[in-house]
Amino acid sequence: MPSFNQADQADQLHSLATGLEALHARVRDISYTPGTDARRQISPLLLTTHDLTATALARLRALDNSPYTTITDATRELMVSVAVSVACAGGDLAHVLLANPAESTPRAGNPRTTPPGPLSTPRPSPR
Repeated sequence: MPSFNQADQADQLHSLATGLEALHARVRDISYTPGTDARRQISPLLLTTHDLTATALARLRALDNSPYTTITDATRELMVSVAVSVACAGGDLAHVLLANPAESTPRAGNPRTTPPGPLSTPRPSPR
């Protein structure tokens, strides 16, 4: 079993809190134009939410597995709510990405400039 250092755990929780505060500030202050700019601005924030969710769960697991501390139900609930909140923020950012698709640009060498027609031509009905 890896050694458990309470000072290291406290530092890691403090680092998590700092990361969450920084993410909150970045999301609050974001501005973008719809389309590709939205994707460029929001994608890094979405990746950060995944990292912070994983970090929160890792900290919870470390506290749960520690032989030196007894984690109270309130503390466990708080850590789980942090992970859920960050994951929900990531979901909200993903919805913003969905609402802001990148602009379509024709690719070089692609002769198709109009959407494809129907998959099959309807047959005339027998009389």
